[in-house]
Amino acid sequence: MMMQHAKTEPRPLLRGVAIREGVRRLHIVPVLIGFLFYVVGAVWVWASPIVATSDDDYHLTSTWCPRPFESSGCEYRLRQTPKPTNVWGHLSDVEVKVPSILRDAGCKNFKTDVSAACMNNLSEKSYFFSDRVDDGGYPYGFYHINHLFVTSHVITSILVMRLFNWTLIYALCVGVMICAPVAYRRPIILTALFTAIPMGTYYIASNNPSSWAIGGLFIFATATVSALHSAGKRRCILMAIALVGALLCTMARADASFFIWITSLAIWISQPWKREYRNIAILTAVVSVWGLIVYASLDKNFILAVNEPDADKSIFIILLRNIFNLPSIIAGFYGLAPYHPGMSDAPLHLNSYVFSYATLGIMLAIGATAYSLRKFLSTGLLFGATVGMPVLVMTMKKMASLQPFQPRYVMPLFIVCVFLHLLPTEKREIDLKRSQWLFAGVCIFFIQHLAVEFVVMRYVRGNKNLGFSLNKGVEWWWTNFPLSPNGLWLLSSVSCVILLCLLTPYVCNSKKGKVAGQGTSSSMVEHEQEIHSDRKTRGDFIVEQSVTDTQNKEEIQQQKVKYSTVGSQ
Repeated sequence: MMMQHAKTEPRPLLRGVAIREGVRRLHIVPVLIGFLFYVVGAVWVWASPIVATSDDDYHLTSTWCPRPFESSGCEYRLRQTPKPTNVWGHLSDVEVKVPSILRDAGCKNFKTDVSAACMNNLSEKSYFFSDRVDDGGYPYGFYHINHLFVTSHVITSILVMRLFNWTLIYALCVGVMICAPVAYRRPIILTALFTAIPMGTYYIASNNPSSWAIGGLFIFATATVSALHSAGKRRCILMAIALVGALLCTMARADASFFIWITSLAIWISQPWKREYRNIAILTAVVSVWGLIVYASLDKNFILAVNEPDADKSIFIILLRNIFNLPSIIAGFYGLAPYHPGMSDAPLHLNSYVFSYATLGIMLAIGATAYSLRKFLSTGLLFGATVGMPVLVMTMKKMASLQPFQPRYVMPLFIVCVFLHLLPTEKREIDLKRSQWLFAGVCIFFIQHLAVEFVVMRYVRGNKNLGFSLNKGVEWWWTNFPLSPNGLWLLSSVSCVILLCLLTPYVCNSKKGKVAGQGTSSSMVEHEQEIHSDRKTRGDFIVEQSVTDTQNKEEIQQQKVKYSTVGSQ
């Protein structure tokens, strides 16, 4: 009887302490999630050889010899021959001396069925004079900071630049996630998954200025929105991160500098005004004006200047054709035809179309579960700018085709548009059930899985059907790299599937309609603001926590004495 009584006696306090201890141990899960997302993006650093992304020869030459050329440490001279006509890409009036491998490594480009084997015997020691260099079309910043990693080991330098760009954007995103209110972390996570895989991470982990344009505008938007719903030190930190994100845009591309004010306007349309937002409003106004100044100061005449206009067609016909071609821009955000990875010469598997469009549909459906007039107007503004800019630019140039306009130019706006689409409203948050997340997760996994497989295969052996393994028929791969082509591919896929599984409780609604770790969006934000305003010092919190722990220990000791007495009786 005594033993039976001891077994059936409830121990609520001990059980509660055990649960709290378990929760503390579970703090490792967010760290693991962050590490896995870093791996999923870092894989792209080694998935393709050097000079394999759009205009890499131009951007790498500009990185080796950033303007002003006098202080770049490069030997330079004026053009020795007249500029040729009908040549794709911008040619400068100045020639700079750079490693020949920056030109010769393009031997595999535009040859879908040919591997990168032609790069195996290229020398890093020879040099030539190149006129493919920036002389005023791009702002100061991206080339100059990446120039710090230039060494005599050309390939190693390029890989370090790629890894640095990915790590920089990733670190700033982590900073936003740590400081953002709980209710606003889920839209940030879902936006990254729905839009950055695969092409967002592909471009961020590259030598292209679009790396900072895509990452910088996303950081600016997420940090600004999160700052609006935070207080105290967290708001200050988020404002600082938003400033860094805006500066990255102004140091990357002219169009990204222009996008800052559009994004700022959309954010303020989506949020009701409060007097406490004045400092944030000043910040967005200042960076918007600075972005417009940078945009106006750059030479934009060379963009798409080599394409022949369709002089025999009326403006109305050109406009209609460009509008009908808009779906190709949306497809390009996911690396689909005609805008594949690489120099558009690394086509993805046909199933990628199915998974990409399914993911797009899921994203639209999820965001539509929490909508308001403000949200409709803000997302409408950004989406209109996203699809309107390619149509406007190409129509003004009298070209009845959007193909010369790369989707990566407006991809930053598309990502921010998705972020605002997934934000909670004042009355409710988005609804994502586990069954929906299962379907979305499967699609996201296969998008990443197929993208890495086909990009690696394109350069390792060309698009040759030699079976499932990427280690068959290898004609090119990194020297002294610890992973084989299969190893890199499997690392990406395994990291992605574990990441998606671990994210389930953080992105899905429970049966009570709440996400793990948060309540309703509005009440949770107000609660966090009260907490931040009441806790004036970190020391108060530490003292409070220590007192609570002491009380718990005393109660546990009393429970132990009680049960030992019952057992002895």
